[in-house]
Amino acid sequence: MFFLSKFIEAKHYTMKAKDLIFVIFFVFATQLAAQEVSTLFKAKSFSEAFFNPTYQELKQRKAKNLYLSDKEIQWLELYQSYVDNYFKLLNDNQQSLFYQNRANVERQKDSLVIQKNMSVNFNQEILLPNEKKERDTELLLGHIAFSGASGIAYGSQLNYILDIENTSTRIGLTMLLSGGSMLIPIFSPRYDNINSNSLWLRGHGKVMGGLYGYFLSAAMFGDDILETNDYNETTYESIDNRNKKPISLSMSLASSIALGQLGFYLGNTKPWTDGRIATYQYYSYALPALASGLYYSFSESTHLQAYGLLISASVPLGYFAAHQLSNKIEYTRGDMTAIINNSVLGGMVGGSVLAYGEFESSIGLLWPIGGAVLGSFVGHYTYRNFHITRAEGRRLNYAAFGGGLIGLGTSFLIDADEGGTYLLISSLFAATGYGLLLNHYYKQPRFTEHSKFGHNIDFALHPESLLINKHLPAYAQAPLFSMRIKL
Repeated sequence: MFFLSKFIEAKHYTMKAKDLIFVIFFVFATQLAAQEVSTLFKAKSFSEAFFNPTYQELKQRKAKNLYLSDKEIQWLELYQSYVDNYFKLLNDNQQSLFYQNRANVERQKDSLVIQKNMSVNFNQEILLPNEKKERDTELLLGHIAFSGASGIAYGSQLNYILDIENTSTRIGLTMLLSGGSMLIPIFSPRYDNINSNSLWLRGHGKVMGGLYGYFLSAAMFGDDILETNDYNETTYESIDNRNKKPISLSMSLASSIALGQLGFYLGNTKPWTDGRIATYQYYSYALPALASGLYYSFSESTHLQAYGLLISASVPLGYFAAHQLSNKIEYTRGDMTAIINNSVLGGMVGGSVLAYGEFESSIGLLWPIGGAVLGSFVGHYTYRNFHITRAEGRRLNYAAFGGGLIGLGTSFLIDADEGGTYLLISSLFAATGYGLLLNHYYKQPRFTEHSKFGHNIDFALHPESLLINKHLPAYAQAPLFSMRIKL
């Protein structure tokens, strides 16, 4: 019995030791697993999400109590929740790495600010009058160059209006106005606290004002504004006609200056987003172009007065339509840039149909017009809640342009017989480049709400069909592209 009790006691201790070892091993393995899982969430990937340009911009605008649309507020709240939850998944080591990374970024920003404040470079002080407007530097530089170009246009108009014949005087007046127009945004105190809205609207006002004044005079005088100086005619009627072109140019010049100043004022006083302004710009050009295209398609009329009346009426309607749309959907400037891209791609596809069809009447123009309208509609639908940045919108344009060049090169390599083939293949490759980058945007965390749309569409090009189809009858030819939509 004694040995039996000792054996049981020893076995009991052995079992306790085994249990203790098992517990220690289990805890150790659990800690390793926890560390393994936690390190899946890296400081590097979190930093990319935290320093997202759109997120940082909206945060700064909210901190400065600047205007935010309802969609922007909703997006910022959702993205802030995403960032907060992501940060909680980082372990202590990864959080420390993020803090170090953020400190380095802030030190770099502070260093740049100090360098700019200490700089005595004259051009830098003029082009960056206010540090808080640093992100508008590129736009301001472009505006200065645009002002020089508008000065050349004003000088050319004045030369005709004043009937200046001396070549030196004509060139001198034009250069004087061009240089003066460039110096205004450099030295004028009004540009000390300039914002992007004022720059966009002033440039747009100049262009639209010049066009609107010209077509308004066309609505008043018709084809007479195309009359040129004829010094051999001495009748009162010929003199009257000769003066109508200077009148039209005077109206264009005055309207350009007036609307440019109005745009500058509205940009400083209205709490509009750059997306709303881009919407105004788009519709003020798109609606007159659409109306003029439809009118010519059905009438084939070339009477300038009819187009003057049509454009003079449709420009205000374009602004009104843009205003109503912006009250319901707040697009960004990047969204509108991409929508323009969609319109061009749709017009190119419709233009290829026009080239293939060889229509004998102007009614064939309805194909590119309809394609552009359809592309614009798809763009409006796609970006209604997307909110891409201006840089992202431009990258979509570059992707489409690069794809179009590849398509054009492919068309030359296969030596296409039809002119429409060059346009069709270029537009399809452009759409592919555009679609690939757009699908990349859909996969980003801030666009997860819309990612299903991008994943439900499969699009593929089949350029090899161009070679195969040369040896096949029409009924057996292979498709140039394929698309599948999962509903």
